[in-house]
Amino acid sequence: MNNLFLSLLILSLTTQTFASQNQSLDELMSPSEIWQELQEQQDINNADLSGLYEPLGFFDFLRPKPPEPPMKEWNAVLPEESMQMFGMDWFSAYDFVLVINKSAWGPTAQTATAYLQGQSFGTFRVSTGRETPETSKSGKKYFSNTPTGWFHPTWLSRNHVSKTWEAPMPFAVFFNGGIATHAALPAYYNKLGSRASGGCIRFHPSQAQWIFEQIQKAGKGLVPEFTKTGEPVLDSNGVQKYSQNWRSLIIVVNREN
Repeated sequence: MNNLFLSLLILSLTTQTFASQNQSLDELMSPSEIWQELQEQQDINNADLSGLYEPLGFFDFLRPKPPEPPMKEWNAVLPEESMQMFGMDWFSAYDFVLVINKSAWGPTAQTATAYLQGQSFGTFRVSTGRETPETSKSGKKYFSNTPTGWFHPTWLSRNHVSKTWEAPMPFAVFFNGGIATHAALPAYYNKLGSRASGGCIRFHPSQAQWIFEQIQKAGKGLVPEFTKTGEPVLDSNGVQKYSQNWRSLIIVVNREN
């Protein structure tokens, strides 16, 4: 009986692991869970989330988990709009710019346009968050939105794998907590061009790899600061502020036209 129980347990764990390896990580964990795990796995700089998460007690998994509110959205403008309003040429200031439209409708809905050295390189189909209440594998309730706004990359992970679920998220570029651009797994290729993720932005693997490598190649340097809505940050004298950061800019908008 004990041997039978042990065999069934091993079979169950093996089956769960195999299933997880064929599921996208953003289907198994909420963005905050992904980010918390990433903090535990890596030494992440410039990411002070102290106080956001409580250490789990032994029986805490039995307690109902409070729902996470949707991640904050900003009324972000496009880089060319910001340039017209404020005079800052973002395409010249940043080596690589990625503009993602998370809208469900319209001619550019669920696409991302990449700009390299100020020139439009190409437009790719993507999958952003489903924008609906969800429950993660752990039972955490959250809202699967892809927040709009202007962002720098925060962490790059070429072969990212969750240690919790052994689920892959290749060519991950984290830019807003646990939200990242990354490669879609084969089971999700046919959903590219529609809202289909748990909050991350999925690309075809070849495109995700190219984006990852362009951001990696651009590296860090002195770049102009911006607000989450796309306005230049000025000092007390009205002069543009600069700081050391990634020379790549990721912008998420919600535009139907």
